[in-house]
Amino acid sequence: METTVTLPKLGEGIDTGTVAKVVVADGEPVTAGALAVEIEAGKAIVPVPSPVSGRVKKVLVKSGQEIDVGADLFTVETAEAEKSPPAPPPPPKKEAPAAEASKTEPAVKQALPAPEEAETETEAEDTLPAGPAARKLARELGVDLQRVRGSQKGGRIDQEDVKAYVRALTRFVNDRLGEATAAGPSEPAPAGPRRPNEPSSPALVEILAREGPIETQPMSAIRKATALAMTQSWTSIPHVFEFHEIDVTSLMTVLRDLKEKGIRLTMTAVLLKAVAEMMREMPQFNAALDMESRTIIYRKFVHIGVAVDTEAGLLVPVIRDVDQKELTALAGELDALGRKARERALSPEELSGGGFAISNLGGLGAGHFTPLITPRQVAVLGVGRARPQSLYRNEAWQMREILPVSLSYDHRLIDGADAARFLTRLTAILEEMVCLPFIPVPQS
Repeated sequence: METTVTLPKLGEGIDTGTVAKVVVADGEPVTAGALAVEIEAGKAIVPVPSPVSGRVKKVLVKSGQEIDVGADLFTVETAEAEKSPPAPPPPPKKEAPAAEASKTEPAVKQALPAPEEAETETEAEDTLPAGPAARKLARELGVDLQRVRGSQKGGRIDQEDVKAYVRALTRFVNDRLGEATAAGPSEPAPAGPRRPNEPSSPALVEILAREGPIETQPMSAIRKATALAMTQSWTSIPHVFEFHEIDVTSLMTVLRDLKEKGIRLTMTAVLLKAVAEMMREMPQFNAALDMESRTIIYRKFVHIGVAVDTEAGLLVPVIRDVDQKELTALAGELDALGRKARERALSPEELSGGGFAISNLGGLGAGHFTPLITPRQVAVLGVGRARPQSLYRNEAWQMREILPVSLSYDHRLIDGADAARFLTRLTAILEEMVCLPFIPVPQS
């Protein structure tokens, strides 16, 4: 019996992934539960095991290929004893309307089904080879998938095919609107040209190649995910940045003393606990905005993401229930998640769910900087390196360790006064070491 293994759901809201590694090979045996394919979903590596035992007949994907949830991965010849009950036959495929819309009709009219044909065309769309992500995008844009040509294997339609169709239709409509005369009927809109044949302006790579020698490299899945998230952040969130400097002289002295006594705490771990205190005091910093329904959503949990620099790119694992954990436990969890991030072993769940984020570039020598807000959050704290600075205190000049921090906030929900109160209160927590009672300090 031949079984086709498909890409399962990768996580909430994740409809596509990139094949990171194919473990199985044509003709090789495979055991149920054994790792078969690794998929890069967003910034996580998701292992896909084989659901059955047998011999791999054919691998249908390759490394670097972008695929949708539900796409075929490989086929397996299983033993007779492992035969499963036959799947029910698919519903009979209904023919799409035989008569195309008149070629004399306007293009926009052709892009939508006639009222009496709408139900039939919707049923026909269900039989088209298109992934969930492409279908979702088509619904959002009002695109009839029957008019889109798929560029993938077997005519499969992906998101880029839908976008190409919309671009072609937009160009056609703009051309018609710009014509000086309206004599005669308009010609029909192009039926979703394939991407390779789509006319476009000179690519950036061609322009730069004329200026001198260049080298190109495809964006990794992590870089693409980061680029898309940051584009969404910058174009949809009105950012405001506020800077502050915190005297952490006493705190750094305590942390160094604890390290000598066998307790290693980093500034990031302390900031996690301090920010968790702030989330309880100022819940608007742990909120999300739904602009469609004009609703403010307040999280009743405190999950905080911490940016981690890895060879593959920036990853932001999320530590859950920060407000309920002791500082030493947070330090251990932070260290463990940092190792998993550098080993590319984080699951999608460990990279999602954060209500606030901390980006600490102090280890790289940074000072003030302006991190971008993660979509569905309203603020992020940027932390630089503590540096010695001469300050006039108690009628004398003293050398103090000053920590630069930057708060980026969404001005649709957070006002400047709120941001100032946040940083002032954070300063008090760190300077007065309010967070330190949460750790067991060893007796000397």
